[in-house]
Amino acid sequence: MTITLPTPPAEAIDHSQAVIEGLRREYFSQQNIIPFSDYMNYVLYQPGLGYYASGHQKFGDRGDFITAPELSPLFGRCLANQCQQVLSELPKSSIIEFGAGSGKLASEILLTLEKQQCLPTQYYILEVSSELQRRQQETLKQACPHLLASVSWLNQLPQEPINAIVIANEVFDAMPATVFSIEDDVLFEKGVGLQEGQLCWKNITNPILEETVKPLFQQWPKRYQSELNQWIDPWMHSLQHCIRRGVVLIIDYGFTGAEYYHPQRSQGTLMCHYRHHAHDNPFYYPGVQDITAHVDFTHIAIAASQHQWQVAGFCNQAHFLLGCGLVELDKADDFLSQTVYNQHIKKLTHPHEMGELFKVMVLTKQYETPLMGCALQDWRRKL
Repeated sequence: MTITLPTPPAEAIDHSQAVIEGLRREYFSQQNIIPFSDYMNYVLYQPGLGYYASGHQKFGDRGDFITAPELSPLFGRCLANQCQQVLSELPKSSIIEFGAGSGKLASEILLTLEKQQCLPTQYYILEVSSELQRRQQETLKQACPHLLASVSWLNQLPQEPINAIVIANEVFDAMPATVFSIEDDVLFEKGVGLQEGQLCWKNITNPILEETVKPLFQQWPKRYQSELNQWIDPWMHSLQHCIRRGVVLIIDYGFTGAEYYHPQRSQGTLMCHYRHHAHDNPFYYPGVQDITAHVDFTHIAIAASQHQWQVAGFCNQAHFLLGCGLVELDKADDFLSQTVYNQHIKKLTHPHEMGELFKVMVLTKQYETPLMGCALQDWRRKL
């Protein structure tokens, strides 16, 4: 893929150099090669240096990408409708949002639930970035200052089991990915090294990873590269003990396992984003650009079943939002004109926009009521 990125400002270049120096001190002074997952974790989440831990503008028109909550308030209102259904049946329940971005989704959900007289006991935001915590607090202070007392920021999940709705919007795609390649029937874990001062790909022999990857293929390809998210199982395990009864809403772009590891998807899904330019070089401006990998929803479904969760629904984003009343939302008292309103619906639901690539998986624990967002489409058989 040809990379034609805009030239970053001088302070961004300096920051990226600081990230490389940090990698050199932290890792390359002791070893020649590190797993790509360690590299991705460092350049995205290292305090003060990582992409999500720095003051770099990430969301919106002036950032690197736009998420659904940034695109339209309609997204948050639909999720609020789904939350309202669950909260009405699970009184004294909370909401836990993982990685709340700018805070726009939280503010829209809270304001909508307030109108519905169905606020949660507490709205928890689990956010590892102190910089993003500050940004979320500013957003909520401006949008709904009277509801700020019901919002708490956490560094880890609650210790005591609670009833809760868990929201994970574009969380799994940002988890550090393990990258592997198959070269002439030999599997390697992809690592990162320094060559003449430049970051580059290196191969690592990893027999344990080979045993994990082999079951993904009916026939072992000769040349192939893809990713594996080894954070999914620990994530599900962490929810197993902290949620007594509840619902998990996972919204992200991705595929079923059969689609993810299809023979024709031989270059994997690893992608980088800088100033709304997508490219495939994770070593370009580390710490300044986003790095993501698509989500294997079959992997999530298997991990969920192993940790006492039921897969209650799986569909594309378009059908989920329509099931949650997207076209019935009241826009009479809103700033949205009919034209803008229609544009927002198109962006959220059209197959060539977010409607098809983004999927929604709903997990439940001791909650049997059919969910409104899953009423129009059921793709669970594809998992």
